[in-house]
Amino acid sequence: MKKFLLAICTAMLCTVAALCAACGGGAKQPEKLKDGIALTLTEGESKNIDLSEYISIEGGGYSYEATSSRQNIATVAVEGNIAKVTAVSEGNATVTASAGEVTVDFAVTVNKKQPVTPVEVDKSALEAELKLEVSEQGDYTEESYAAYVQKLEAAKAVNAKADATQTEVDTACDGLKNARLALTERVPEAKADAEKTLEIVSGKSSEITVSDYIDGKNLSQLTYEVSSGNTLVTVSEITEGKFTVTAGGTEENIDVDINICVKYKGESKLTVTITLQVKSEPQPVVKHTHVTKSVDVYALENKDEIAIDFTENVESNGVEGLVYSVVLNGADVTLDGNNRYAYPLTESYGETATNAVFTVTVSYGGGKSVGYEYTLKITDTTAYRIVNGGFETGDLTGWTLTNQKLGAVSNETHYWKNDVESEQGYAFGLDGNYMFSAYATDVESAMGTLTSSPFKIGGSGWITYKLGGAKNADKVFLDIIEKDTGNILARFGNALWQDRTENVKSGCTLISYKADLSANLGKTAFIRISDNAVRDYGLFFVDSFVTYYSEAPAYGNTAVALTDKPNNIYQMYNGGFETGNLSGWELVEGEHFGAVSNDEKYFQDVSYGKDGDYLFTGANAGEHGTNGEWEAKTGVLRSGLVVIKAGATLSFKLGGGNKPEVGIRVVKFVENSEGAAEKVVVASYTNVNQAEGSQGALNQYSYQLTDITEETDCYIEIFDNATGGWGLVTVDSIAITYAE
Repeated sequence: MKKFLLAICTAMLCTVAALCAACGGGAKQPEKLKDGIALTLTEGESKNIDLSEYISIEGGGYSYEATSSRQNIATVAVEGNIAKVTAVSEGNATVTASAGEVTVDFAVTVNKKQPVTPVEVDKSALEAELKLEVSEQGDYTEESYAAYVQKLEAAKAVNAKADATQTEVDTACDGLKNARLALTERVPEAKADAEKTLEIVSGKSSEITVSDYIDGKNLSQLTYEVSSGNTLVTVSEITEGKFTVTAGGTEENIDVDINICVKYKGESKLTVTITLQVKSEPQPVVKHTHVTKSVDVYALENKDEIAIDFTENVESNGVEGLVYSVVLNGADVTLDGNNRYAYPLTESYGETATNAVFTVTVSYGGGKSVGYEYTLKITDTTAYRIVNGGFETGDLTGWTLTNQKLGAVSNETHYWKNDVESEQGYAFGLDGNYMFSAYATDVESAMGTLTSSPFKIGGSGWITYKLGGAKNADKVFLDIIEKDTGNILARFGNALWQDRTENVKSGCTLISYKADLSANLGKTAFIRISDNAVRDYGLFFVDSFVTYYSEAPAYGNTAVALTDKPNNIYQMYNGGFETGNLSGWELVEGEHFGAVSNDEKYFQDVSYGKDGDYLFTGANAGEHGTNGEWEAKTGVLRSGLVVIKAGATLSFKLGGGNKPEVGIRVVKFVENSEGAAEKVVVASYTNVNQAEGSQGALNQYSYQLTDITEETDCYIEIFDNATGGWGLVTVDSIAITYAE
């Protein structure tokens, strides 16, 4: 007679809900050890991450948590310090692990599972089993014989399948073997319908009858060994098929496995596991032994106080009459009837957190209690943020606009509506409800600036914003300007501007940028967007200025600072034309009446007397043209914005016609009664020292701008409205200077 061994080992999950002790004031905070890694998995695959390698919680009182940004792509489960990431479907997701306030990100890429190449199935073992004769020995039952016939027919069906898999063959082979063994030997079995979960109150005992859980032939010949999975629960010896379990005293609800090992004829045949639920008297549960709440006063609607609800971290668990007592800095805190406290904001806060640490004790029946620590971390980043950075007030609150024709705050979401390529137009991509839009006035030729309120550069030093239009960075750009000195800390253009993106028009669409100002931490600055262009996307659209981040933002395109700029707002840009071109200058009227040239002479033999390598000239400019060609043309070239203070001196070199239609002037714009910017000439100069035979030569001039008594936004214009009789101009070395 062949013997059959059926071993079923079923382990029921033991869940221990442990109450953590309070950390106390000296608890060590979690510490980030290193950045997360990138994981690549195949659909259905899992990988484990040891979170203790990335975040340290050596001080105790903290636990690890993890979330997935896209659970349809990848899921994550945490047990202890191990995070198990499981791939669900093809795509990308981010798994964020945390302990307290410390977080670490893991980029997860899930690849599609490739089809499995069919393998050749080996049916030899199944065929051998089918050829064996069934022994007629043994005291088998009708049930076991019927089970054998069923397995035999199933095995024949699998063997006859042309497309049977190896798994089907192995399953059929094992089933047939076990059914044949059951014909010759009846082994003990676990009762399928037996209740295998028992409850017992802490400190009590319960009697268990083995036959309630075990079935088999000749039970009298069975022997048993009983063991407990926890020393808190003890078991007695089995007498007359019964034994007693006793639970020791505990304040916790725990599950304990009671294992009954069954032997038949001296051999182990079966292990049955009974889950014993040890119940304690109910008590309130503290969710976290240490709670930290970070509050930025900037984001509060009520900036006078912070409401704290100390009950949010406690589950009553059915216990009534909980009494809360809270201590702050050694003094009792008076709570309202709902166990809340209004913490007064009486101090002056900054970006470095001010901590208020509360000790919370929750008392209940018979002098018992649980407790936790609550830390309120208070910052105020108001000084580090510009006012109305997203224009969500619906107006220019916090901003100064020098020319109302530049644009206005708008809630339009699309531009160029009813375009030949798109009836709905093209999306700006604004955040929230509003943005600043040049199309609110639709005057591309308008020039001027939009200036923010001041802010202190702090935190990580990074800022973010959105910028559209502004095709030519030498004419339309964004400056970060130090408030006290006027120094231009950084200048950025719309470097990623494209006329079309993915074959769709995008010239005015907002592009997200992030800029690193960390080299200027602690300085107070403001943002100024300058528009010195009159055509070719000579306008701008802006939105979503955020000037404070505690850590560098992950989103946005990194803005690259422009190096071709003045050092501060009080200096002329490219006043000597040493860029070799008209960078920073814009033709605002007429047509070009000269060019930037590196010629030393005009008329082949008369020296200009220029400084440096270049000048602007309408005289004979060699390959750039002839004096006759330029002289017949008229127009106005305007510089970029320069802020002129009281006591300023304007110096320049000027040659050409001695007539009022040709020269250099300083202009400013003032708002007229209709709200439009109107040009006002502050000072105008002509070449009064023109000499016969050297009319194109440069003469040095220097004038104090006495009409300017306070900081004024100005432009320098080179104008030529004459067409003959030395009706042209040569210019070099325009500069604004100040005496000590």
